[in-house]
Amino acid sequence: MDKQSRLARTILNGFIAYFAEFENITLSARTRFENAEWRATQEASMRRIDIYKLQVLETLDVVEYIVSTIMTFDPLACNWAGCVAVMCGESTRCQFQ
Repeated sequence: MDKQSRLARTILNGFIAYFAEFENITLSARTRFENAEWRATQEASMRRIDIYKLQVLETLDVVEYIVSTIMTFDPLACNWAGCVAVMCGESTRCQFQ
């Protein structure tokens, strides 16, 4: 598999992992609400925010390994499409050796 395919697969897998965890947290929201578990509801909300940051950083570690460059950016100000743009040097097309 070439670098472009590995990079694309890594980013996709990172998003899938993030979305699965987000869904797991969200699925129990109704039960927390019905049981008036307000503290648990607040913690779940914070966890949903935190998993995004963590997953972006985890995915970035793998991407850095694939492209063998050190990239830094603010994961809080980044969405998945923005991450790709940053990793590609703000270009709409990535060119890897």
